[in-house]
Amino acid sequence: MAKYYETVAEAIMTQQQKFIDTQIENFEKAALLMTESWKNKNNVWIFSGAAGDIITQELHFRAGGFATMNPIIFTNPYLKFSSIRPLSLMWQIEKLPSIIRFMWQNVAFEKGDTVILNSAAGANTMMVEAADICKELGMNSIAITNTTLSKQCETSALNGEKLYEVADVVIDLCGTDTLGKVKIKNGEYICSGDLVLGVMSAQSLVVATAAEMAKQGYEAPILRSVNKEGAAVYNSALMQKYKSQVHYPFMQGKYTSYYQSKG
Repeated sequence: MAKYYETVAEAIMTQQQKFIDTQIENFEKAALLMTESWKNKNNVWIFSGAAGDIITQELHFRAGGFATMNPIIFTNPYLKFSSIRPLSLMWQIEKLPSIIRFMWQNVAFEKGDTVILNSAAGANTMMVEAADICKELGMNSIAITNTTLSKQCETSALNGEKLYEVADVVIDLCGTDTLGKVKIKNGEYICSGDLVLGVMSAQSLVVATAAEMAKQGYEAPILRSVNKEGAAVYNSALMQKYKSQVHYPFMQGKYTSYYQSKG
């Protein structure tokens, strides 16, 4: 068992080191875009492909994260990927032309917003068209993707492009041309390194952007853990302060009044 664990750890650390050595400049570019959007009273959003929803959740309403990070998550069970059955259907939905235009039609986008687009392969129609929409609406796009894997994939986008070719800034997960990191006896690869690096990318974006905001003299709207005394009241006040840049249900009265009663 220890041998297999060591193989996984070694594979992840190799990918991680390449990531650290090559992506600093891209994080700085992304941090500038996010800072400018927030500084100008615009919004920052994150949207993931079906298998990457966990990265969206990682950045949404987490202690130590931005209160103003808006997830694009759908409450309609027919649009929420984790609710789709059979699960194989979600990969077909992602390939449908213009599906993202239908899904995004009620999102409160504004010119000058920044949208983080997370997809390891970045080769399905939905994610490519999402980046195209960003350009059409005058928004910035930041891709979190594995360019090595993407180059080996056939795109389903009608324009023949991949996410990394369309986005304004690309954070490369520095993975291989397979999602798995460990090869087993039958020749298949298991253990996705891109998911681990995806979480690392998400948190690195938070740190890089908070540092850039501090550099420019702005205080980052960071949430506190509600397990600590007074944090719930602090968070409620923070959400109220930035309510024009928050677009998820916390700002409904029932949520606000509940948290204001805690502390």
